[in-house]
Amino acid sequence: MVKSTLRQNDDDRVNESGSDDGLDASICVIDHAQRRLTFAGANLPLLFTQHGQIKEICGDRHSLGYRSSKSDFIFTNHVVPFEAGQAFYMVTDGVTDQIGGPTGRLFGRRRLMAALEDGLALPMQGQMDRILDILTAYRGHEARRDDQTFFGFVPLTAAPRDEEKQTPKSFK
Repeated sequence: MVKSTLRQNDDDRVNESGSDDGLDASICVIDHAQRRLTFAGANLPLLFTQHGQIKEICGDRHSLGYRSSKSDFIFTNHVVPFEAGQAFYMVTDGVTDQIGGPTGRLFGRRRLMAALEDGLALPMQGQMDRILDILTAYRGHEARRDDQTFFGFVPLTAAPRDEEKQTPKSFK
């Protein structure tokens, strides 16, 4: 659909400008009843907490919409069981690809994951503020290279699994 919308299908001659537009994207679907999250990513990862550490699931190495992108590509659905209080983070490549620091290097995923892990004790808003402060300081006087989106969430409610449901007690 993205290729068609951008008029970049192989057989589409309408786009004669030579443009080759597309995007990387990710999506999560939460099933509260089953306490699981399904993630699919086009060149973007899902980060999440597990036992006090930040874990990563890489998206597929495939973008959407570009002329070279396969229209029939099937993205991998990664199913992640979650526990109450577990946090999830989604980020665009503009965050990790930001140039800065004393050597003018990329911010990178390792630096992002370390910054997240160091701030896990903070509430979600505090984590978001901390990442923004760290990224701003790292960027310094460098221009922002790309869009930068960082999204964190904690599923607020989750229905208990069948084995955790309590049997109603009767009183006499």
